Amino acid sequence: MTTKETTATLENWRIHPQVQVIIGEIIGDVYHRWLDGTSILTSPIDGLSEMELKEGTIVETMNSVYKLGKPWVEEDYEEG
Repeated sequence: MTTKETTATLENWRIHPQVQVIIGEIIGDVYHRWLDGTSILTSPIDGLSEMELKEGTIVETMNSVYKLGKPWVEEDYEEG
């Protein structure tokens, strides 16, 4: 099982176009977005567990395209 905490940029949302940075955890073929806990399911053909996950990896779902960012490190995102 692949577990990776990461940031990602939502590149495209077909219904409501927007760009936002999200933070989540990849477990197997599911990207669990924090803080709302939304599960972002990916196509079994392009399953996340089969991909080399690194900064810049593109993750596509039915409605969205995500670009993975830097690994999530809490200290980097603390408010100062």
